[in-house]
Amino acid sequence: MPGVGKLVANATRAVVRHARAMVAGGAIKVAGEEANRRLAICQACPAFRPADERCGKCGCHLRWKTWLRAERCPDARW
Repeated sequence: MPGVGKLVANATRAVVRHARAMVAGGAIKVAGEEANRRLAICQACPAFRPADERCGKCGCHLRWKTWLRAERCPDARW
């Protein structure tokens, strides 16, 4: 897991990405099928932490991250 500083930086960048998407009028959520596809990829990844469903690389909560259109996998898996 990344340290607290990295987690805060990742969260801040995510907020900025989503604010920009909202201002541009874009959708912020992906369809349920896409979110499920992304989550399945995460669950098969060696960095997946099943105890808390978080990514060991970026520290994100994957149940949330996989639903958000502007988010990306830190390993470019989706």
